[in-house]
Amino acid sequence: MKRCIVLSLLLLPVGCRANVEQAETASRTVAAQRGPVEATAVVSPAEPKAGERLTLTVTVEAAASVAVTTPLITVEDDAIGQFNVLDQTSQPDLPLPAGRRMWTQNLVLDTFATGDVELPPLHVAFTDNRGTPAIEGFLTLPAIDLSVTSQLLEGETELRAMRTDRPLPVAPLSMWWWLLIPAVIGVGIATLMWSRRGSVTSRIPLTPAQRARLDLSSLDLNEEGAFARVADIVRAYLEDAFDLRAPRATTHEFLRVAQHSSVLSQPNRATLQELLLVADLVKFARHLPATDAPSKAMHSALAFVDDTAPTEADELEIGAPA
Repeated sequence: MKRCIVLSLLLLPVGCRANVEQAETASRTVAAQRGPVEATAVVSPAEPKAGERLTLTVTVEAAASVAVTTPLITVEDDAIGQFNVLDQTSQPDLPLPAGRRMWTQNLVLDTFATGDVELPPLHVAFTDNRGTPAIEGFLTLPAIDLSVTSQLLEGETELRAMRTDRPLPVAPLSMWWWLLIPAVIGVGIATLMWSRRGSVTSRIPLTPAQRARLDLSSLDLNEEGAFARVADIVRAYLEDAFDLRAPRATTHEFLRVAQHSSVLSQPNRATLQELLLVADLVKFARHLPATDAPSKAMHSALAFVDDTAPTEADELEIGAPA
């Protein structure tokens, strides 16, 4: 029994150190002080994936009679460097001992850049009213280096299919007669309507999702540029379906616009990023994808359209005037 107790005590510090190391790698922290003002910034996670949300928490403490400008971090154009600002909240200042006060601001970020990405220095403004005249100043938190990894697996240069193909169930032979009779009747009705009114498809406009499926299904995957054409169809579908108008935007700019759409989930945004960025590699960097890459891209694009296609009610809401 005594040996067990001694062994447990010996192992306890090791477990504590492991937890501390894990916490350190899970976030990045920087701090700065200028006169009566101290500030810290914490970013988590420290090694996010492209398109994954990060939290940035900025905390400022100041001496009595020192006013700190809020919000602590001023965001311009919904971005801080290469990071998009999805949301931000500021908490009321809290009293501390000796008349000091504390301010906190929380921001939610994401980025589609990969590799070593820098969160630029952050500036906090304050006014020191302890003397006459008052002194205005800035405190600067140093830049934070983050390692952003791609959603693609290591060594992977093509898209992973969103769904696995499932074999269709085979209907019993007796059921084919029941399917054949309505089909023959339907063909007769369609032929009659065609002869009287012309083509039905020329009168009924396709939805953006239907047009995207038709364009993707009719692609000649053996043609040069088929991979880039798949990405163009998906981009046109998003512009028409969700009114994302950015025809001259670069891929990174378009991804920034698309990430603000509430209809795109995290997996949807990751798939969109992979599709568009790999298409850029093929188009501009002369990257040679695998032989079956265009086919896999087309099937992933079809699955993307199926996952994000608006319902009839959604289309009416999107098309309604603001």
